[in-house]
Amino acid sequence: MAQQIVRPRTLWLNSLRLKSKWQRKIIQSLKSRVGEATEQPSLRPIEQLNSKELNAAIQALRTYISKTSTELASLNARVNERQKTMARGDTIQIFLSEATVSHDNATFKAQPLVGQWVRGESRVIRLKDNILFESPMSEDLQVTFSETYQLIINGEVISIINPNKTKNSASFDVSTHNNTGKIIGKLDYRIVDNK
Repeated sequence: MAQQIVRPRTLWLNSLRLKSKWQRKIIQSLKSRVGEATEQPSLRPIEQLNSKELNAAIQALRTYISKTSTELASLNARVNERQKTMARGDTIQIFLSEATVSHDNATFKAQPLVGQWVRGESRVIRLKDNILFESPMSEDLQVTFSETYQLIINGEVISIINPNKTKNSASFDVSTHNNTGKIIGKLDYRIVDNK
């Protein structure tokens, strides 16, 4: 019979907290990029778990993280394949023509930006002050072109992209990434043709 390693309760709790945090990041990424995520395991509050239940919860999270990490890797492979094949509707070009960032006691207009996104891709772009080149004022903006043709800014759907319509525009009013302010703006997007 194998000897079981006994860990102090605080190590188990820390392990469970870390795995829960990692699990939430994976879920958030899958939900925004794919539109759904595998249902997560149901766990009671960790303070209420005994050692045996803690161990079982950690195992359940390990299994879940492994499964969702595989789903995320599969999504990344599909995005890479779309970048190579560039089928109609799989790539959009976004022109962020105006964005005003307001948080704390500061407000600034961001520089215009242009970029391309492949269906299923999510990236963070840094908005910087339009007036001062070396300004310390900036804000992150998470832009996602989901597999379900949704254009998502900082977790909020701002438009559904019709792959048969070449050009369109959308306005947005979203919270900053840390929910302490607002970003209000307008962007134009167009389907990138593979011709």
